[in-house]
Amino acid sequence: RVTTAAKWTAAVILLIVLTPFASQQIQSALFPQLERPGAAFYRPVFAPVEATKSMADGTDGALQSNRTSAVFAKEEKALIKRNGYDADNLKADPKAVIQTGPGVPTWSWRRVDFSWDGPVTAAQQVRPVLIPPFLTRLLSVGRVLCLVLLAACLLKRKSCPRQSNPDTPAPPAPNTVPAAAAIVALSLSFWAVPPSAQAQFPDQALLEELRERLTQASDAFPGAANLEAARLELRDQTFSLEITYHAADRCAAPVPVALTAMVPRQVTLGEGSNPATVLRREDQLWVLLPGGGIHRVRIEGRMQDLTEWEWSFPLKPHRLAIEAEGWTSSGLRPDGGAEDQILFTRARREETAETAASYDRPDTRHALLVEREIELGLVWRVRTSVRRLSPSGRSTALRVPLLPGEKVVSTGRSVEGGSIEVRLAPDAVESNWEGEMTPVNELNLASRDSDTWTEQWRLLASPVWNVTFAGLNPA
Repeated sequence: RVTTAAKWTAAVILLIVLTPFASQQIQSALFPQLERPGAAFYRPVFAPVEATKSMADGTDGALQSNRTSAVFAKEEKALIKRNGYDADNLKADPKAVIQTGPGVPTWSWRRVDFSWDGPVTAAQQVRPVLIPPFLTRLLSVGRVLCLVLLAACLLKRKSCPRQSNPDTPAPPAPNTVPAAAAIVALSLSFWAVPPSAQAQFPDQALLEELRERLTQASDAFPGAANLEAARLELRDQTFSLEITYHAADRCAAPVPVALTAMVPRQVTLGEGSNPATVLRREDQLWVLLPGGGIHRVRIEGRMQDLTEWEWSFPLKPHRLAIEAEGWTSSGLRPDGGAEDQILFTRARREETAETAASYDRPDTRHALLVEREIELGLVWRVRTSVRRLSPSGRSTALRVPLLPGEKVVSTGRSVEGGSIEVRLAPDAVESNWEGEMTPVNELNLASRDSDTWTEQWRLLASPVWNVTFAGLNPA
């Protein structure tokens, strides 16, 4: 009796373990998209998310471990670059003969990463062998069938040997067909039952809710306006600003007027001289657009007596044109687009005692530091940063000349005439970019003659380069 009880207890435990495993394997065979990547190995370190969260939140939680590791790798690489060098660029000479050893891959669900430590020629090939999806499905079904056969063998009844008695008739042979048929029927029932509750997730109600979120209008609609184009003309102490709005319905649109430098006198709407309805709220002008369509607004006024001023956009125009006589502007891209701020500086002119006393000229210069980091490795790289040393609160713009042969590889930079345009917002402290150079036998570095900014150089050389200095040694 004890043996029989232990046998059936083990059989029940086997069925308990077999049922979820078989369900998961059959689910993977029927619905591969419901496969849970690394659910048994990757767990988030933060508090569990409630079940009422959206499907997007659940997906983010499932992939948190992979994303966290990727973020750590990016932060480590960025830290190395901030410290002033790139280990991969300064590692080895590609022409050197170094024993590299085999590349051992690491497996992570659907991604396989492998790498080598040392030079790799372009002629070397990597040929991965991948199991096709249909073979993966067959293996999933085969695992379930093998476990079902194992359970049938364990549950097969075996009669114990007894002493033969000639007077006692022999018992009939045990019939194992019903038990095996029951196990096979149990295994086949997994095909009719949904593999997992995840097969019904997301349900139709959640799909409808997600569709409504994607198709619902913005909070600004229908009172949404778009600033299509703007044109600014500066003449002496006056300005003229023409703006073209595209509106979906009757609404109020912000007017890009810097009230600290511009004093509007007249605001008209349309081609004629119809006065527009203007509202000033929190140092911002708003104009009323009477309905949907295209509206043209014209603003005229005078300029304040300033040597420089900043023009920002609460609603950035798609196309901007500037015609400023006696002013220099910075922040207008060659394609007609505008940066977040446009900085205007009055051109220097000869002053008399009368003009000098007519207004206050705060000609205070910004203290700036330009740091150039030259890295001589497998690839010659130049990292340049412009840092503000004076107190923040005012925008500044300058053109920094590039080194001989330097090509800027950072995106979003405007290069013209061998110089790069740099703009620092009032709250910005530093701006940096990266460039590459063609290796040369001699590199001449010269500082500027003017005192517009202070320049500092730093040189990092790989052991594959022999560097000798003449003149001032870099830091």
